[in-house]
Amino acid sequence: MTIKQPQPDQRRQHGLTQDDDRASTGTERRKRRSTNLILALRYWLESAARRAGAAGLTLADGDGFLIASSLPSAHAEEVAALAPILARPDRTGQRLTDDASLPISIHAMTGFCGRLFLCAIGDEERRREAVRASRPGVQRIIKELAGVPAWSLSLDGV
Repeated sequence: MTIKQPQPDQRRQHGLTQDDDRASTGTERRKRRSTNLILALRYWLESAARRAGAAGLTLADGDGFLIASSLPSAHAEEVAALAPILARPDRTGQRLTDDASLPISIHAMTGFCGRLFLCAIGDEERRREAVRASRPGVQRIIKELAGVPAWSLSLDGV
């Protein structure tokens, strides 16, 4: 018995991509991989931002130092440096990122080395999708390559 592969127009109709073929045949679906933690995170953030249509994703530590980003280096460092400041509530409990006109979302992650910030840049819907799609991969990469327990997201609404 032979199984017919869907034609390109049928593939689009069913939401299939070339990646689906590679996954079903057991071949590697990712084009870029690295055993270097920082490079693997960068590749992942680039891919997640591209798929979500976000302008960029940046991962920063609690002190505002850049860990990895899909943005060009100078922009990434600026976003990373601002993340702890933008995420900190003022005396009224408001955060600068609560302002809907500011095109950045910051989500806090805590783990073995303290607090991290996953920052998404772009319009609100795409930022939300970029963070939702990238969080599990960030956790997986850190767990696999750094050999530490996966980080859990804080529930503080940052």
